[in-house]
Amino acid sequence: MKQVFLLLVALLATILFVTAATSTNKQTESDIKFGKILKKIGKVGLKLGKAYLRTQGLPLEDKVIAGIGERRRRRNRQERRRRAERRVEKALFKKLFSEKKKKNKKALSDATYQCDCSWASPAACGNPDGSYCHQQCCGSKPNPTPTPSPNGYEGLAKTTRYWDCCKPSCAWPSNVNGQTYVRTCKKDGVTPVSPNTQNICGGGGEPGQSVTCTNNQPFTIGGVLYGFAASNGVPCCSCYELLFTDTALANTKMIVQVTNRGDDLGQRHFDILMPGGGVGIFDGCSPQFGSWNGGNRYGGVWSVSQCAGLPAALQQGCYWRFNDFKNADNPNAYFKRVTCPSVLTDRTGCRI
Repeated sequence: MKQVFLLLVALLATILFVTAATSTNKQTESDIKFGKILKKIGKVGLKLGKAYLRTQGLPLEDKVIAGIGERRRRRNRQERRRRAERRVEKALFKKLFSEKKKKNKKALSDATYQCDCSWASPAACGNPDGSYCHQQCCGSKPNPTPTPSPNGYEGLAKTTRYWDCCKPSCAWPSNVNGQTYVRTCKKDGVTPVSPNTQNICGGGGEPGQSVTCTNNQPFTIGGVLYGFAASNGVPCCSCYELLFTDTALANTKMIVQVTNRGDDLGQRHFDILMPGGGVGIFDGCSPQFGSWNGGNRYGGVWSVSQCAGLPAALQQGCYWRFNDFKNADNPNAYFKRVTCPSVLTDRTGCRI
C-alpha cells in the first residue's frame, strides 16, 4: 500500500511540475508566484520518485524512456529486415515461376509437335515441304521467293501432300461461320455422320468416330486436276486455282477446295489430300483400318507398286498421284481464288 502511495505522489509531483512550467507564462503576478510554488513542489516530488525507484532496484525514468526507444528502434529494424526478406522472396518466386512457365510452355510445344524423324534421309530432306517436323528433322528452305505473278494470280505458293484419315477442321460447324460444313463419314469412309461426331484422331464431340470420306481423293476431269487441301489464312471451303510452275506439272492447272487447316503449315501453302501421301502429325489411318502401309510419315509411299498395299477404297487416289499428277514432288504453283465448281462441292457438301 505504501508503494502505491509513493507512486501516486511521484505522479502528482510530475503533473504539478509540468503545470508550473506552463503557468510561468501567465501575465499576472499572482499566477507567476503560484506557478513557482507548484514548480518547487514538483521538483520535490520528482526527487522522492527517483529515490523510491532506487530503493526498489528499478531504473530511473530516463533509462526507462531510453529502453522504450531502443526497443522501438529494434522493432523497426526487424520490420525493415522482414520487408526486405519478403521483397527478395517475392522477386525470387517471380523469377522461378517465370522460368517454370517457360519450361512448361516449351514442354507443351514439344509434346504437341512430337516429330518422328525416322523418315529423314538425304533423299527425303532434299524435298523440303515447309512443315514443322521437316524443319526439326532436317531443316527446310523458306517459302518460295515471291516473283511477278501472271495476270489474275495472287502470288506463288508451295504445295505438299498428305492423307491422315482425320476429320478435317472445316467439318466442325463452328469453323465455317454458319455456312455448310464438310461432310465426314464413319470408319467405312462412306456413311455420313453428325458434324459434331468425335474426330478419330482425338478431341471432344459426340460419341463415335468420324474420318475423311474416301470421295475426298483427287481426280481428273477433262484434263483439269481436282482435289482438296489444307491451308491456313483462307476461309474454310473456299476454292483456289493452282498453276504449277515446275516439275513435270509445269503449266498444269488444278482446282482445290480448302477443307482443313494445319498448325504445321506456313502461309501460301496448300497441303493436297492424296492417299499414301503421308499422315503427317496425326495418324487416323491406323485406327480406321487396323493397320496402315502408307509409307513414310512425311511424303508417304515412294513407288507406284506400294499403292496396292493401301486399302482398296483408297488405291485410286494413290495411282492418280503417279499417273495424272506425274509423281510431282511438292511443286510450286501460282494461286488465285475461284468459284467452287460443283464437282468439288457435291463431294464435300460445303458451299460458301
